Amino acid sequence: MHQARVATRRIRSTLRTFSSLLDEEWTDRLRDDLKWLANLLGEVRDTDVLLERFSEHLAALPAEDAKGGRRLLDRLSDQRDQARRRLLGAMAQDKYAQLLEDLVAAAAAPALLPGADRPAAEVMPPLVAKPWKKLRKSVGKAGDDPPDHDLHQIRIRAKRARYAAEAVEPVFGKPAGTFADAVADIQSVLGDHQDAVVGEAWLREAAGTGRRDV
Repeated sequence: MHQARVATRRIRSTLRTFSSLLDEEWTDRLRDDLKWLANLLGEVRDTDVLLERFSEHLAALPAEDAKGGRRLLDRLSDQRDQARRRLLGAMAQDKYAQLLEDLVAAAAAPALLPGADRPAAEVMPPLVAKPWKKLRKSVGKAGDDPPDHDLHQIRIRAKRARYAAEAVEPVFGKPAGTFADAVADIQSVLGDHQDAVVGEAWLREAAGTGRRDV
């Protein structure tokens, strides 16, 4: 499920990177449908991550706190089951089947614009440089102690720069791969931070709900 979510985001990012070479209406429709699926997959993935992290910490809690911790895990498990049912329900819809067909068709015959048949070494560098420049700008503006929101935006920029570099690796070889690996390391650290932010937000919300239920 996590790999499916990564795949949808990678395709969306690639469509964004090369959007100047593709029909806009075709690209927007495909990206919107992929976002729909990615959001459904993300709901399940996020709860899976929280369950794994919270389960590890539960073992370290003192006995008087463990009971409350288990109740929280039960609530989170229910939330995960609901998200999974929504995902499976969506995958039974005609919309999902059509998306799969559209992806196969897109791989076989993308909706290219005139001029997209120019040499890759000529066309690709400016397209790949764009997400890198946006990443660099975001990092420069963040300062020494950026808020969580800014770090999350940097992570998104890093992911787009990485996917762009990986997309052109067959053309530019090892330098593109080395760059992608370096950005992936940054993305991983920022991803752990974002998971912690999401976990904290969930615990705060759960604590507030629990007080209202008393």
